[in-house]
Amino acid sequence: MKDGAKSMPFSHKLVQRIPARLRANYSFIFPSAIALPIQQKRIDFIHRRVRLLAAVLAVCLPAWSLLDAFVFPRSVWLSLLAARCLASVALVVYLVFRKHFRWESISNLLSVYIQLGIIFVVPTLFYDFCIGIPEQVTEMTAFANAITSSYHLLPFIILAGLGFFPLTLLESASIVMPFMTAYYLSNGSPDVLHWSTQLGMIWSMALLAIISVVVGCSQLSTLIQLVSYSSYDSLTNCLGRRSGEEIVKALWYYSVRKKSHLSFAFIDLDHFKLVNDQFGHQAGDAVLFNVAASIKSSLRESDFVIRWGGEEFLILLPDASLEDATHVFTRMAKKGFGALPDGTLQTVSMGIAERINENIDDRNEIIKIADYRLYQAKTAGRARMVGTSTTVLGN
Repeated sequence: MKDGAKSMPFSHKLVQRIPARLRANYSFIFPSAIALPIQQKRIDFIHRRVRLLAAVLAVCLPAWSLLDAFVFPRSVWLSLLAARCLASVALVVYLVFRKHFRWESISNLLSVYIQLGIIFVVPTLFYDFCIGIPEQVTEMTAFANAITSSYHLLPFIILAGLGFFPLTLLESASIVMPFMTAYYLSNGSPDVLHWSTQLGMIWSMALLAIISVVVGCSQLSTLIQLVSYSSYDSLTNCLGRRSGEEIVKALWYYSVRKKSHLSFAFIDLDHFKLVNDQFGHQAGDAVLFNVAASIKSSLRESDFVIRWGGEEFLILLPDASLEDATHVFTRMAKKGFGALPDGTLQTVSMGIAERINENIDDRNEIIKIADYRLYQAKTAGRARMVGTSTTVLGN
């Protein structure tokens, strides 16, 4: 099997270049440093928030024109109304067709960036259209002054929206820098009389941008902690069943689209109930931990180990054929899975299946095949691996 997943996304390949012990320290800077299960949760979280913000803006933008009608001349009001409706329609089109911007894949950050671009570009373009319009009021009253001031505050509102999303430092900077550049170019070089006002605006926006970035990074840090607690099994430090099913789904869609291999393997500890009965549950927990550690030490970082239930683990090998998987697990069995408290070697039974080899379009079916082959390994005498044939596993 190739070293690393050749067909894995570029962002996921970058994850492997950062040592695991350093990822937690750099996850607030680089999106590629975020572990894939956490990345999937973050992507779903951002999708929901983009959808919510788009819906709010789609309603509020045209609704605000009711206030503009009391302030601006009819011709100006109609121009603003047209711009507001156009921006609202763009957001509604996104909401209607949003599924086309979201692809079933592993860690597909490109879809997230496209949607974030939409939610920030539309208000920015609307602001660019409105520059200079607030001065065209019919009569400068307190109410008119309040309405026109809202247009000057629009850049601050857009920047404040950045803190609504759990983004890394690089992702936030990639939004802030183009926006600040667009703001400067739209307003032009300040003249002698207004340079201090313009400088004050840019300085205030920069401070707000820093605050929004910090808030976004803080959200990301909290999300990482919460997802880590809920996604990983505390005993074995493997993925839990619920999070594992989401990874299975993402890997399956990616494999189907790329027409790449994807191997599944169930590993079950032999006679584990006797371990608990003879040595106690604390000793049983230690055996489970050692087996999980042995499994993970024999795999690539692009592979996934899921504690499917009790003493049963599901292993996912992206870009690995059935032959590749058989070789990996044969080598793993030779290395061994640790020993029991009395010195007896712990054995396991395995069932292996691969998407292309089985020619199946349903991920649940291939899991059933791997599970049935595990059952065959158990009934054949345990300490066996069943794929296209049965192999006796020795330690």
